[in-house]
Amino acid sequence: MPVRRSNAVVFVALVTLALLSVGCTRGGGANAKPADLANWEFPQTVEVFRRSALDGGPSAGEVIAEYEAVIAEAPVFVSVFVYPAPELLHVASDQETRATADDVLSLQHFADNKLAVEQSHASARLLSEGTTSTVQRGAVHPGRLATYRLTEPFLGPVTELDSTLHQFRDGPWVVKVRATYPASIAAEAGPAVTRFIDALAWPALQ
Repeated sequence: MPVRRSNAVVFVALVTLALLSVGCTRGGGANAKPADLANWEFPQTVEVFRRSALDGGPSAGEVIAEYEAVIAEAPVFVSVFVYPAPELLHVASDQETRATADDVLSLQHFADNKLAVEQSHASARLLSEGTTSTVQRGAVHPGRLATYRLTEPFLGPVTELDSTLHQFRDGPWVVKVRATYPASIAAEAGPAVTRFIDALAWPALQ
């Protein structure tokens, strides 16, 4: 009896075959110039969030900014990471093939980031996953979003938490945002995090 394959499985198989045929590999973001990280500004206040820490920079090749806020009488923590995106090496110059390969690499990198969440939080349970977007420099930038439910200590007692993973691509850079807050305030905290992401302005690409 023949095995039926879904369109998604067939698509992934075809794309993988195509990438192998053009010699596509993952690199370390050679097109991302560390000096450009100096153009990123992380204000002390963004919407209702206040910056609590800022690490990295051009010499480190990445930057991490920590923000926090009190929403509905509960703390909300947000971390922003900017670092070089995986890139293609030895790939054909055909624009369509390159764009498809970039999409596949972005999806794989998102899967890697999800796995990191799951490995660092034993209680992590995926609630939802899909697309998202942010408006930066007057244009819509698509991204991926995953929401997890965690059950673990949070400033003391064990608490049910919602933890979100947002991932965007900005030229040679990945912009990743992690947010964590009590599940009981998700209706208020979720939109506040979205407003934060839209309000944190990305610099012009150099």
